[in-house]
Amino acid sequence: MPPGPRSPNTNGTIDPETAYDLLGTSPQSCADTAGKIPANPSSPEWRVLRGLAEACQAVQGGKGSWDTAAADYAAAQGRLGDCKGRAALAVLGDVLRFHRQHPSATARLTPSSANGSAVCSFRIASVDVGEDGRAAPGERIRIKLDGIFFDKAELPGGASVLTVAGIGVDLPDVPSPPAGRPDQWTFEVPAPEGGDYPREATVHLDHNGGSATATVENAFTLVSPGPSPVESPEDSPSTTGSP
Repeated sequence: MPPGPRSPNTNGTIDPETAYDLLGTSPQSCADTAGKIPANPSSPEWRVLRGLAEACQAVQGGKGSWDTAAADYAAAQGRLGDCKGRAALAVLGDVLRFHRQHPSATARLTPSSANGSAVCSFRIASVDVGEDGRAAPGERIRIKLDGIFFDKAELPGGASVLTVAGIGVDLPDVPSPPAGRPDQWTFEVPAPEGGDYPREATVHLDHNGGSATATVENAFTLVSPGPSPVESPEDSPSTTGSP
């Protein structure tokens, strides 16, 4: 299996992103990983991983079910949008084809190479402050993350540090259940106050001390929170009374 990269799993719970990593790094222990996957998965992300865990056991001569693997592969078709889910589906398809071509054969699976090309590319996909590209302190900034290779619910709560124009900004909570694709998250934060105005604002996110980092240089212009510029005398209405 191609590497994820590996999820830091900061909350210590099993999730599809972590299960993907376990199947890739420890294929000889896929029976153990299978025991951590829901027996009746409701999401396509869990279902493709159950099928992959079954195929992983079966192709190595274990107790995995080829029928379950094939059913889960069929059920997940067209329903996976995240990077690890799509990769898991592709690998499961390859194993099932091998079994159809060599129904009596077994194979020894080797761990994923840490040097291989990762299936997920963590990044800040966009920073939106409106058409003028400017935001004053307190105005909303809309940020979209893509290529998340861990459970995005791990992002808030201190595991991640978001800075805007060099100033720390608290991340909002991820909705439960999370909306949208598992490897994407769009959220809003207020533009921070401090420093000189106007200045170009860089947006930077660091998750788990460098496990995942993303930066957009000069994402927008941070402008003064003060009042609008004073009108010129020509534009200002007269305040002088008539004689």
